[in-house]
Amino acid sequence: MQNQLSPQTQRALRVLSQVPDDVAAMAVDDVMSGQKSVQPRFYWSTCRFRVTKAGAGPFTYTIDTTTRTFFNYKVGDNLVPAGFAAGATATRAETNLTVAGSTTEDNADVIVWGMGLEVCSNNQQPDLVGELFRQLDLIMSLSSTTKIYLGGPTLYPCPGGLNGLGISKIAQGATNDNQGAETSFLNNGLPAQGNLRKLPTPWRWNSIGSNKKDTALQIAATPANAAVVTGATIPASGLDPIAYPGWTVPAEEAVFVDVRMYLQVIEISDRSDNV
Repeated sequence: MQNQLSPQTQRALRVLSQVPDDVAAMAVDDVMSGQKSVQPRFYWSTCRFRVTKAGAGPFTYTIDTTTRTFFNYKVGDNLVPAGFAAGATATRAETNLTVAGSTTEDNADVIVWGMGLEVCSNNQQPDLVGELFRQLDLIMSLSSTTKIYLGGPTLYPCPGGLNGLGISKIAQGATNDNQGAETSFLNNGLPAQGNLRKLPTPWRWNSIGSNKKDTALQIAATPANAAVVTGATIPASGLDPIAYPGWTVPAEEAVFVDVRMYLQVIEISDRSDNV
């Protein structure tokens, strides 16, 4: 039987032999129905959780219960629905969707079988991350009728991200010596290959114009309760300003949490001359 299949179909089946059985089973019918290209890929999308700052010291920083949405924008789109400030525009640092928000790349049929959430390294506030992850609720929508309740973000560890501790050459350390600041990175789970959540059952995210349901995917991230943390205040006296260089209370716009979501997918599309 294998020898009677076209080289393209045999190649697609070899790719599917490397993914979980239930994922492969969902894709085989598409592959056997014609000449199809099968590509394992990651799709990613980013949300920002900004704060409001209140008080006169100590200050409180609050992430409200507004819904932020992954995968509803493409490169070049406005990022307000994802929680960014007005005027922010999506680049490939935020998403790799380029066709349209909530739409698959290359008008492919996509099978989603794994998911991970990365705490981005650009502005880490570990106390705020901890409270946000305690409150955050994730709900996936396919088109307008199908909803899948995913639960909290700690169920979906990220297999990548920066890890460990290093000495900064440009930021001053805690004391007035020759060593720079120690910088470490927070992760959602162990950043090891394969350490993402395999979904209980794979989802189909179908191409536009395929005459199938479930052609528009997005994932809503909504804090069930406001995430609130209380920051420190600068003491009036008692610290040596030379040995302990000045720390200042951060401005409201400088405090946020960026979360990047990765979907592990199998992309099935009509075969081109190159694939």
